[in-house]
Amino acid sequence: MTPPAVDEMELDEKVRAINKAMDEIRESGPRRVLVNGDGNAVPPGVAAQLYGTKYDIVFIRCDGWSLGATASLRHAARELWYHSWIACAVPPYLVATPLHPNNGLPNVD
Repeated sequence: MTPPAVDEMELDEKVRAINKAMDEIRESGPRRVLVNGDGNAVPPGVAAQLYGTKYDIVFIRCDGWSLGATASLRHAARELWYHSWIACAVPPYLVATPLHPNNGLPNVD
């Protein structure tokens, strides 16, 4: 299933998706973590155990799905669903930063 483009959503829909995703991220981490530049992503526990990968940033898609990435893979992660990301969060996940295709990414280095 392809998520809708961000500009097709009402503001209240975006806020609900961000809040729901942030609750999930705070509780159990992102749904998946990007482990390479080819777009392969696995659950956070698998990323840590098999790949030694922890995430430095989490992207929130307009349907509430989330993807973690290391600082070095953050640009690759953003490109995966470029027009569907609505926010990103940097640990410790206190605030989600809204994303727009013309915005830069937060510094996580």
